[in-house]
Amino acid sequence: MYSAKRICLIILLLNSILFLLPAAGISETQKEIAREVKKDNLRSTIDKLEKYKERSSWENQDRAISWAVEEFRKMGIDPWTESYKSDGKVWRNCFAKIKGKSNPSTLIMLTAHIDSISRVGGAAPGADDNGSGVAVLFECARLLLKTPLNKSVQFCIFTNEEQGQKGSKAFTREAREKSQNIHSVINVDVLGYNKIIAPTFWQAFFGNNSFRNRAKVVLRTVQNCFSRASVGRDAILIAGRPANANLVKIAGDKMRQVIGITVKERVGNECGCGDEGSFWNEGYDAIYIISLYENPYHHTTWDRIENIDFNFLEKATKGILATIVYLANR
Repeated sequence: MYSAKRICLIILLLNSILFLLPAAGISETQKEIAREVKKDNLRSTIDKLEKYKERSSWENQDRAISWAVEEFRKMGIDPWTESYKSDGKVWRNCFAKIKGKSNPSTLIMLTAHIDSISRVGGAAPGADDNGSGVAVLFECARLLLKTPLNKSVQFCIFTNEEQGQKGSKAFTREAREKSQNIHSVINVDVLGYNKIIAPTFWQAFFGNNSFRNRAKVVLRTVQNCFSRASVGRDAILIAGRPANANLVKIAGDKMRQVIGITVKERVGNECGCGDEGSFWNEGYDAIYIISLYENPYHHTTWDRIENIDFNFLEKATKGILATIVYLANR
């Protein structure tokens, strides 16, 4: 016979294992919310951001943050901004939160950066990097507002990601100092490109004025060819460090179950050049989700809305929504 103490230990162990395992299937709530994703909303957000022509200067990043604040207000979510100093200026990040019902102090975070950059001069429309991520964030916010959630979901729009993740670093340092209970973080970035090669490939190649940049265009296209041959069309990459392996698996399972696209999971220490790295540096559980296909127009003036695959972006949004709903209610 087992003693009462041993039985209690077995029960606690089984509960711990069940907590760590991803859910076996998709709930009706997750299916229903996924059906509500609108491509037109995704397109509208990217179109508005692209019209800034560049979002690298202080003036345009600040204007874009003000626009984001108003977008949250239109949805009925109360936003706020937090400031940090860099290069003699005061910059702002934008935040909004949907409060959970039973565990409101625990946060699930969806993050995206709003700035853009061109390494070849000229405009920096940033349709994919990172208009696509901001579009996904806003569509998730719109739909999660009418979804039952136990934990709170906080949306974070950061400035100056392209300048060394200054905005997210300022936020995560303060979050750690305040001991914020951040349970999981999903960073979305460059999610809209889904091609091996586009008709304007040569424009991107010859438009780059250095051998290094031209080599990057060629390398990305070659990598896309190999990826297409091995994994097929409509492929997402979900990545994190070894400490984030369970979160990577949860997100991967949800993406596959909801939208049926190819998901490649990557766990390793080479990741971290985006805002997810700021959360890792402070010990938070964070992953990033991007398109597996590398955009040859990345950081150029040709990163435009006509190169976005909105069918693919819609699918990605559905999978991210399902992941957040699961994490907020597990």
